[in-house]
Amino acid sequence: MSGRDTTRQAAGTVRLGLLLLLSVAAWTACASSRPPAESAAASSATSATAAPATTSAAPTAEAADPAPTAVAGSAATRARGPVVVDTPPDSILIGILRRGNCVLLFRHAATDWGQRDADAVNFADRTAQRNLSDVGRAQADSVGKAVTSLGLKIGPVLSSPFWRCRDTAEIAFGRADTTIHLFIKSRASRDVRVKWLSTPLHNDSLLVLVSHQDPYIPLFHFQRDQLREGEALLILPLGNDQWKFLAQLAPADWTRLAARYGKD
Repeated sequence: MSGRDTTRQAAGTVRLGLLLLLSVAAWTACASSRPPAESAAASSATSATAAPATTSAAPTAEAADPAPTAVAGSAATRARGPVVVDTPPDSILIGILRRGNCVLLFRHAATDWGQRDADAVNFADRTAQRNLSDVGRAQADSVGKAVTSLGLKIGPVLSSPFWRCRDTAEIAFGRADTTIHLFIKSRASRDVRVKWLSTPLHNDSLLVLVSHQDPYIPLFHFQRDQLREGEALLILPLGNDQWKFLAQLAPADWTRLAARYGKD
């Protein structure tokens, strides 16, 4: 090869090398100058791909630890938050009451809060207890008249030995058998209360319990005064220490039911 050909070949090699270097530099500059929006989109796409794993885990945790129903009760379960008793329309409620086989749990009627319980042992001494007010006696009387007008079948009537409970029961239903289990908060009395609430009835009548709120707040997980003086809970026994709240009735509800469905 002549000296001139060698020079031409070397020059071509140099030009090819320069072209390669320029191409690599241009590609690097283009890649490094990619707009931020593209980087953000790529990051979002990666997050979106990972998200389903987190989302799908949440329902599994909820399903494994469901919240208890608000209308069912049990001696073994604890509610999370206030228990809500949904009372059905009057047209359904009157049918439930007339079919019977339920428990009517009353908190005694309105009392005179100017009085205090000074003796929680001698139940016979009315003067040492908080008694019904005139309003409370009128409430019990209106409930009794409504029950008679509606033709409800009343079975046993059990009452706390305190006079405010006895008077409520006797004014409303004409009778009452007193029992310490509707007052005392011992474990043995609690078990008796659970039995009354949960044992199914089969004689088409209503078992009436007239009590205080304190023995039942821990069983029902109610807030204080959620069951007010003179109000009643209609409860369906389900067996196995289980029951269901069917309605919560104030004295005015009994008057309304009697006006709509009662006999003159």
